[in-house]
Formats: sequence, C-alpha cells, structure tokens
Amino acid sequence: SNFSSKRIPLDNFSYLPQYNLLYCRIQKAGSSSWLQGTLMRLAEQAGLVFIKERKRAELVDHFKVNNMDEWKNIIKGDPLSFANVRHPYERLVSAYLDSVVNWKRKNVHRYGGHSFESFLINVVLMEAKASKTKGYSRMFVDWRPYNTLCNFCNVPFKVISKTETLD
Repeated sequence: SNFSSKRIPLDNFSYLPQYNLLYCRIQKAGSSSWLQGTLMRLAEQAGLVFIKERKRAELVDHFKVNNMDEWKNIIKGDPLSFANVRHPYERLVSAYLDSVVNWKRKNVHRYGGHSFESFLINVVLMEAKASKTKGYSRMFVDWRPYNTLCNFCNVPFKVISKTETLD
C-alpha cells in the first residue's frame, strides 16, 4: 500500500477551538449525527449561523484544519480528540443501503443494481484493489478503510467510541 503511516488526513478533521475539541469524521459511523446534531449545537452556542441548504458543508469548512502548522498547534494544545467507529460489516451494510438500495438516495445512479454480495465483490473490493497503491484514495469514502481517514497510529486520540455502544 502507498498509504503513509505518517500522513495525517487533515480534510477529515474538525477542530472547535472554543472547546479544544478535535473530531475525525468517519462516514457511515455516526458522522451525520455528529455534524448535524452535536457540532451544529456547539456552533450555534458559539454564535455561528449557517445557510440551511449548505449547513453540513459549511460546518465542515468552518471547522476544518487548514494545514500541518495549524495541526501541530492544535496537538500541542492537548485537545479532547475523538473518533467514532462502527463494526466494519455494519458500516458496509449501511453503505450498501445508502448507495445501492436507495435508502437515502445517495449514489444509486453510480452503484445501483447490485446484490449485497455483488456490491462487496464488484464495488468495494474492486475499488480497493484499484486504489491500494494510491492510499485507497480512489475508494468511495463511505467504505474506505478507517486508518486512511483518521490515521489512528499517529493521532493521539483520547476517545474512540463505537456506534454500537451509543444509546
């Protein structure tokens, strides 16, 4: 694999300086609930207002970590850093429901028409094989490996929660 264990994928991180909170977004593992629920409430408490149609994109953009210098300063500040994971198979089922079954009308135009087995073999595994030497960057983010999104080996996470344990 060409994925560098030293590379920090900054585009998946959100930082809230008012709370010294650093979050790594993992699609299909509660990121929508976090972005549209908790992060939105925290942003509103901080006095931020976003356009309704673009709330999610604006939130991500507003709280993004812009570069490695900013990252290093955030890490020096010892933030409450966290990510939420999900059982890999449940994550794939959720991605299948979204992108194939048309559960949330996400990517059916691209991936529709597959059985679950066909989806795993002809979409997920084929994308993985085609992009393995490129750090899995050619895989759709909803089923990309966790470590390419958050680099767990090189980010000092304080909390890693599991979707299955949230009530």
